[in-house]
Amino acid sequence: MSYNHRIYISQHPAIGDAYLMGSYLKTRLNRQDILTCIGSASKEVYELYGFQNLIELTQNETDALIKFAQFMEISSDKIIILHYQALAEHTGIAFEFNGVCGLSFSDLLEAMIFRNFDGNRVYPNYTIDEKYGDLEKGNSVIFFPYANTLYAPPISFWNEIIEKYIKRKKRVYTYIGKNERPLKRTKPITCKLDHICGLVEYAGEIVGVRNGIMDVISQTKCVKTIYYPANGAETWIHGSIMDFWSLNKLGYKTKCMEIEW
Repeated sequence: MSYNHRIYISQHPAIGDAYLMGSYLKTRLNRQDILTCIGSASKEVYELYGFQNLIELTQNETDALIKFAQFMEISSDKIIILHYQALAEHTGIAFEFNGVCGLSFSDLLEAMIFRNFDGNRVYPNYTIDEKYGDLEKGNSVIFFPYANTLYAPPISFWNEIIEKYIKRKKRVYTYIGKNERPLKRTKPITCKLDHICGLVEYAGEIVGVRNGIMDVISQTKCVKTIYYPANGAETWIHGSIMDFWSLNKLGYKTKCMEIEW
C-alpha cells in the first residue's frame, strides 16, 4: 500500500508558533496531508489558514509521536516536525544557534525545517466589522500586557504610558483573556482570534508585550509598539531576545516600534 500524504507535527501549543508555521505551510500542504496541533488556541490559528485534516493532540501525545518517529527513523519527508527543538533533543546542538550573531527564529526554521524555502509566505485574510462596541475608529489604543513564553513587565510599568494616551484624548483598552484583568484606567475588551485582526485595525493602535498575539496581528494596518524583555531567556537564547523574536526580523510584512524594557 502506498501513502502519498505527509504528517506535519506541531511541537508546541504557542499561537505565535502556529501563525508563523502556517505562513510557511500554506503553499506546502496538500489536501491529504495531516497537521497536528496542541490545544484549542493553536487549532484556532491554523483554522484561520483554512487547513483541513487538523488533529488536536496533547503535549504528551505529541512528545510520544515525535520520539516514535525518531526511534523508527521515519523519513523526514514523510513526517515533518515543525520545530528544530526536536532536532536539538535528538542531536544536542540545534538550540545552541538561538540568537547567535543575531539569528532570528525564522532564520533557523528556514535553515533546519523549511529548507529550500522560496521566500513565499501566505497569511490569512481578515475582515473588519462596522462597529466594535464603543471603540472609536482610528482613535483607540489596545494594550496587551500579558505573555506566557517571555517575561512581561510589572503591571505598574504601563501606568505612565496609559496616562500619556489619555492626555492625547485616546480611548484606552486592555485585551484580556481568561482570568486576566484590565489595566488601571482602561476598559476590558476581548474577542475570538478570528476577529482580533479586524479589532486592532479598527482601533488604530496597539501597545503590548511580545506574545503570540503579536504574530497573529502582524499583518494588520495599525500602529504597533511592542516591548521585549532584555533578560530572562539566557538558558535558551544566546543573544538578544528582541533580535530573536523581533516581528520586524521574522519575515512578516510589517513594521513596528520595538523596545527593550
